[in-house]
Amino acid sequence: MGRRYYLSRLGNKVLVATMKILISLLLLCGCLLHPMTSRASETNLDHASLKAMIEGLGYEPVEKTYSDSGAKFWELSFPRGPWTYTVAVNANSRETLWTSVEFAVYKGPPENIPQSALLGMLLENTNLKWSQFRYQANTHSFFLVSVLRNKTISPADLRRVIDEIVAAADRTQKLWDPKLWPKSAGAKFVKAVPEAAGAAQK
Repeated sequence: MGRRYYLSRLGNKVLVATMKILISLLLLCGCLLHPMTSRASETNLDHASLKAMIEGLGYEPVEKTYSDSGAKFWELSFPRGPWTYTVAVNANSRETLWTSVEFAVYKGPPENIPQSALLGMLLENTNLKWSQFRYQANTHSFFLVSVLRNKTISPADLRRVIDEIVAAADRTQKLWDPKLWPKSAGAKFVKAVPEAAGAAQK
């Protein structure tokens, strides 16, 4: 009887000790996971933290407003020869970070765009890692656009995107500049001053 009682008490002690260990492990896991979740949420860029990141890269962002939505974005200027590319960066969505440059020089009908230019942009998309050419029908404008998941974006990620967009815009002028399109295309374009290249919504 005494031995059986002793074993029973021993079993209870083992059970209590095991429960304490399990509870401790659960608490430890909670402590470990919580900071990781906090750090991840802190890396989601908003308008203010995006500005800080851009300035940390050495750029001088200028705050602008989209005319259609009224949303704020940061504009960066990159003088390149006869053109000044204006790159728009915004983190208005908690889900995505948008970086783009608009080539606001062609306002003619889409059917006048030469196939060589369109095919060239499609081929260029295969060479781009972070961005791609897009055409916006309602404004008759070509864009270079990058859309990143707005989570754990590093300054190096943002610099790579900006560098790629500016470099691609610079080397593909013959694709998006109507003045360099084949004459047989019959394309008409709006004469633009250099600053108009990549002009985002004011």
